[in-house]
Amino acid sequence: MPPAATGSGTGPSNIHFTLGITKAYTTRVGKDHFLQKNFRRWTAHGRKRTEFGTVTGRKRRCGWFDAVMVRQAGMMAGITGIALTKLDVLDGFETLKICIGMK
Repeated sequence: MPPAATGSGTGPSNIHFTLGITKAYTTRVGKDHFLQKNFRRWTAHGRKRTEFGTVTGRKRRCGWFDAVMVRQAGMMAGITGIALTKLDVLDGFETLKICIGMK
């Protein structure tokens, strides 16, 4: 994990654990490709607060956790552990869906 070691006073060989941090759901801003088609229903059912893009200020579209995307990003970045944030946002759901593969 050379980028993480830069400026930290230690070399990359001394880093034995790399924590990846991600939200417990997926978000998109704008017309970016979004595989989950049910984000309107998802938003209506359980969102306690609205998210907005930091640059554009536009509302973010929300969807279920995409384990495929997170796994790929983790492999590319050398992540060895994961922390899910914003789990409290999902409190309003009776069941949660997780994307585990693509058709």
